[in-house]
Amino acid sequence: MPYGGTALTPTNNKGYSIHFEDRKAQLYVQLKGTNVDFESSRKYWFEIFEQTSRGRYRCVLIERDLTDALTPGEIFQLISNAASVAPRTVKFAVVDHNLGRQRNELEEVVATNRGLNIRIFDEMRQAEEWLLVRCET
Repeated sequence: MPYGGTALTPTNNKGYSIHFEDRKAQLYVQLKGTNVDFESSRKYWFEIFEQTSRGRYRCVLIERDLTDALTPGEIFQLISNAASVAPRTVKFAVVDHNLGRQRNELEEVVATNRGLNIRIFDEMRQAEEWLLVRCET
């Protein structure tokens, strides 16, 4: 297990698997799946928010290895709904391996416009550096 963190219970749901790891100062989340639909996407975001609140984390690093076929309208609705219940004091860094820059930019813009502190990256190193700076204080 990287970084000497504590593994939390992984969850397997239709279309994706999610693994949580306590890394002391932050929550690490690993998502994997193919053809993830709107409902599954909604579920994984709510699982992340629940685990974040339960552990009282201020910083969350999400490594996302998913494929989906969400339309821009579904992405807008998904992120708008998620932002309405997301913890506002948490910083989210997402490393995306598959979904593409244009899709990620839409997700990031919708989320930040609704008050979430989130950035989406192509590389783990960039995400870790961004999160480190924001989580030291």
